[in-house]
Amino acid sequence: MSFKAEKRKPANADNNKETREALLAAHKRAAQRSDPESLYQIAIYYEETAQSPKDEKQAFEMYSQAAKLGHRSAMYELGRCYQDGLGVEPNPKEAYQWFKQCSNLGDIDALLVVARYLESGYGVPQNREQALKLYEKCAHKGNSDACCELGVIAQTGRMGPPDLKMAVRYYRQSAELGNPLGQEYLGLCYLNGTGVEKQEREAFECFKKGARGKLPGSQYYLGQCYELGIGCKVNLEAAKQAYYEGAKLNHDEAQLALGYCFDKGVGTEPEPKRAVHWYGKSAHNGNAEAAYNVADCYRSGHGVNTDDTIAFEWLRRSAKGKYADGECRLGHCYEFGIGVDKNQANALKWYRRSAEHGSRTGQFNLGACLELGIGIAQSRKEALRWYRSSAAQDFEPAKQRLEALTAAPTTSVAKDPKIRRIAEELDSDSSDIPIATTPKKKLKRSE
Repeated sequence: MSFKAEKRKPANADNNKETREALLAAHKRAAQRSDPESLYQIAIYYEETAQSPKDEKQAFEMYSQAAKLGHRSAMYELGRCYQDGLGVEPNPKEAYQWFKQCSNLGDIDALLVVARYLESGYGVPQNREQALKLYEKCAHKGNSDACCELGVIAQTGRMGPPDLKMAVRYYRQSAELGNPLGQEYLGLCYLNGTGVEKQEREAFECFKKGARGKLPGSQYYLGQCYELGIGCKVNLEAAKQAYYEGAKLNHDEAQLALGYCFDKGVGTEPEPKRAVHWYGKSAHNGNAEAAYNVADCYRSGHGVNTDDTIAFEWLRRSAKGKYADGECRLGHCYEFGIGVDKNQANALKWYRRSAEHGSRTGQFNLGACLELGIGIAQSRKEALRWYRSSAAQDFEPAKQRLEALTAAPTTSVAKDPKIRRIAEELDSDSSDIPIATTPKKKLKRSE
């Protein structure tokens, strides 16, 4: 939940520079007579054209004067100034008081902010029971954001037992009021059968509406629908375009998916350099899978010059993001000295993390380390345990190793060269660790 208030666009905003400057001159004359609306408009001008802290301070001063003269919208914006530190030091208590005063004059947006502050305990003692009542009051008055928030509360059980059917009712109410996020969340409920019968066509339509509202998540989900034929016919060109729209809005999964489109020619011609660009954008936004893909591009010279050292650094980023394939590949680099000095202890560490996060290759490599005593004392029992985990995911090298060990349990595995060849061959096993992995296909709501 984000409890912070956002700036509201003035109803009479005019983007024409000459018109706005003429209005500013008129408002300045009127402000000399302490007209609150004029002071408010001057504040808006200073904030929107702010080039320095001095301008932000001017905006704060004008909002403050207008608010003290009873201007309701100025009260809201003054609360936001104290919240965000615009022209003044952040002060949650002052922010809350101004939002509260604004809500007392009937401003529903301010009342919603008050509810969020009460729920989070930001600037005011926490009171979740009162917060819930205010959310419901806002929803009753037709505030679509409050309806959506109540849907999240009901779905996640944030303020009591989860109630999925109630969540759907609130999301639907929010969507019917035109809220893009409500449409997106309703779409995910239809997609996954959460609190409602699964209906892929309805999900697709909801994502389309959310995408029209410029929601990056909806753009991504819409792209997935077009790519996979969820609720619509497969349309790879439309998928790529939807990913592009989401990627422009800085959605990391959309950026990853767009990179994959340029990588593999999905809905467009293959363009390896653009693939690396979008993988990099996604990785910089914290996507560990994208960081893995950038590493593989540098490892294989796909769209960039081959560079094992740079590939290793991207793998470190992927592994720190707990991406299992990235952890496994990082362990492999440490074991064989690819882009870094050999270090068996680090190899073991990252193989283990990868194995624990479910990578069948990581499980196999950890089993190999335990069988051969790489970075750890040999343990046939533990090696078998991890080989079985890998084999259960249909990894053929693990099946072969299990068969070999059970057929000849007294084999001196430390001298058996076969397992070493298997471990080394994993570096070029494109069937298990491809140059560029596909984005996650299962749609789910991001928390």
